[in-house]
Amino acid sequence: MLTVPQIVLDAYDLGEIRKIDRVSEGLIHQTYKIESSAGDFILQRLHPLLGTKEIGLDFLAVTNHLLKKGLPAAEAVLTKDGDVLAHDGEPGGEPGGHTWRMQTFIDGRTYSQLSDPDMAKEAGQIYAQLHNALSDMGYVFQSELKLHETKKIHDEFQETLKVWKGEQMLEEGLRDEVDFLLTELPKQILPDDLPQRVIHGDPKISNILFKDGKAVSVIDLDTCNRHTVLVDIGDAFRSWCGKQEDDPNNAFDLELFAAGWEGYKEGATFLTDRERQLVPQAIACITLELAMRFLDDVFNDSYFGFDAERYTSRREHNLARVHGQIALYKDFMSKIDLVNNVL
Repeated sequence: MLTVPQIVLDAYDLGEIRKIDRVSEGLIHQTYKIESSAGDFILQRLHPLLGTKEIGLDFLAVTNHLLKKGLPAAEAVLTKDGDVLAHDGEPGGEPGGHTWRMQTFIDGRTYSQLSDPDMAKEAGQIYAQLHNALSDMGYVFQSELKLHETKKIHDEFQETLKVWKGEQMLEEGLRDEVDFLLTELPKQILPDDLPQRVIHGDPKISNILFKDGKAVSVIDLDTCNRHTVLVDIGDAFRSWCGKQEDDPNNAFDLELFAAGWEGYKEGATFLTDRERQLVPQAIACITLELAMRFLDDVFNDSYFGFDAERYTSRREHNLARVHGQIALYKDFMSKIDLVNNVL
């Protein structure tokens, strides 16, 4: 039984399809590997927020730029009609409920957690390479969607709280978490006047392909846009140096941070002294920002995927993520002097 609608497969020039495997069902996209007579490919069913025409064009521009710069990256595969995206609606009719995108397959393995300092250094090095490769990209991004707009996330969370005012889940069940994030996040928001660079937007460790112990490529390039590079750095070290994001005993690993930073700083010669000094604040900011996004989805119950084998609902998993990120933030802040010593 096919796991991908036939109408989507027919949109591409794949020849004989030999195998379709589910690679993963991440927080946002569903990902499949397709083996065919035309080659091996990755096909993703996109979250509606990231399945727009504008983001598709941005993805094409970024992947083409990286290929020209010689950085290993998946190449966008166009449909038979020359489009970046395919839809699972009826031919000639309105698009269906899902949007799909295909790219070339790069051999490698992803990890959900960073395991040792050597791996951390590799991760730092490849993100420095990515940031450097994108530094001269003059493309004007078509999408207005940018991840890590912390002030906007904070304001939207305030609106969510207005909707839930007086409800038991807010007033009795989640008040401590709400009050903590509303108190702490404003302290860590990054300045507005930092240099704007092309960044990845979602640099968690699972967005790096490894092969034979080496980082070979950064994947999931549909969140690239212009922003301060500090949000990439902050989210990277939040992801790389913490335990599982829903671990109630989450803690910040200084050894992994030192190794990852060593790898990154070697190639990130573009960083200003001010940006370097703000790295700890960036890690704190993005950790709290993600906690707030998870908490917002506890209320709205509409965005993040969840592990159905470990949790009974999206809300239950998101609340565990909130607690995990708050625990990570508290541990990180207790080690802030040691973090500064690494820098």
